[in-house]
Amino acid sequence: MDIRASLIVIAVAGAAELILCRFILKPLIRFALPMILLVLSVSTFLYGKLAPLEGMQDLAYMVTGVLIFFGFVSSFAVAILYTLITRKK
Repeated sequence: MDIRASLIVIAVAGAAELILCRFILKPLIRFALPMILLVLSVSTFLYGKLAPLEGMQDLAYMVTGVLIFFGFVSSFAVAILYTLITRKK
């Protein structure tokens, strides 16, 4: 897995979550994007692991699941940090 692809996914997911946090005032809705990314990550990884696929297709699904999980981690971290920072004000 290329480090540049991982960093791009982390940056895009973090930026998208930051934009959502800035415009959505309800704290529960802020965590919608990380939860969607978590479900996508787990389902994509499990599909690559459990489904009978040909060739390297299973590996591609598993790598995609890991990349989506990186996006989940960065998005979840941004949501938690934004919530902690705005509560202190």
